[in-house]
Amino acid sequence: MVRDGLVFYDGNKKIIFNQFSFCEYVKWNIVRFAGKTYEEADTIVNESNLAREAERAGEAYCLIHETEYHWAMLLVYGNMYWLHGVPYPEPCSNEEYVIWESEISEKYNLKEICEFYSE
Repeated sequence: MVRDGLVFYDGNKKIIFNQFSFCEYVKWNIVRFAGKTYEEADTIVNESNLAREAERAGEAYCLIHETEYHWAMLLVYGNMYWLHGVPYPEPCSNEEYVIWESEISEKYNLKEICEFYSE
């Protein structure tokens, strides 16, 4: 099971990757944009590589390189999902999405996905 608070060092940077929160955001994107139940989304994410705990900074970077929406749609619809009528670019850039994500974060006590600190 993944958890929050994974600490990695990359040169003089300290990275805290909150992988549990990351996976939860992906699940809620599946619920909202793919019409799945939370239980279905939980199964989809837990059966994917996203639920394998990151062991190095590079793994965390690979996960956060894409948006949670992208990961959600990729897991549900597969590679190049945008060619099959699934909205792309992601709705993540609009204000409504930002408000919704903030509400999810507050309601389920989710953390910022990644925190960066200079040492």
